Formats: sequence, C-alpha cells, structure tokens
Amino acid sequence: MKRLPILIVMALLLTASVVMASYLLIYHASYEIEYDDIEVTETQYADGVLTLKVKTEIPGEYLYRVIGAPNEKGEFELTFRGGKQGALAQTKGEYTAVFEIEIPDGYKKIVCGKSTVYTIVKGEDD
Repeated sequence: MKRLPILIVMALLLTASVVMASYLLIYHASYEIEYDDIEVTETQYADGVLTLKVKTEIPGEYLYRVIGAPNEKGEFELTFRGGKQGALAQTKGEYTAVFEIEIPDGYKKIVCGKSTVYTIVKGEDD
C-alpha cells in the first residue's frame, strides 16, 4: 500500500521530465528557411567571400546561420537556417543578418533551392 503513492509520484516526475525535454528540443530546434521567405537586401563579393545582408519575411522567425555546399549541378548551394528563438539569431533579436560565405574557386553560380542568389562575373575577384 505504501508503494502506490511513491510509484504515482515517480510516474508524474517522469512524465514532467519527458514533456520538458520535448518542449526544449522543439523550442530550440533550427530548421531550413526557404529562399522565398527571406529577402536579400545587399550582396557584395570580394576576395572569394560573398557577403549577404538578409532579412526574414516571416514574423517571429529569426536567421541563425547559413550553410554553403556544392550541389550535384556544379553550383554552390546555400541553405539558410533559423527558427523562433530570438536569442539564437545571428544578430540577437533582429530579423536581419549579415553572413559572410567563403566561395571555393571554380564556382560561379550561387543558388538557394531553385533560385540564383548571386553569379560571379569573370574578373570580379581580381
């Protein structure tokens, strides 16, 4: 008889722990933000580095980072990551961010999904 209250308390604590862990995982998760949901306001390319000033078009969404990698078409593809946590924003609490991405030699077309973000013109990096 004395074990039942202890088992109930343990079950409630375990349930609360699972709920809290799930909430923290969901709240801090970063996910891909589509190119259609952002606005690139400024671009600059110099010495192999592409600088983008970007702002999100979705209220309550913040930009955390950008990932660049070659794709199967021979283009350099950017993936923007973000979420709802303003404290994790690239510029804390701001909907705008400035990213500097090193573009490896040989890539001329910088894309995000099906959209072209920037095209490097021959002689521009000289």
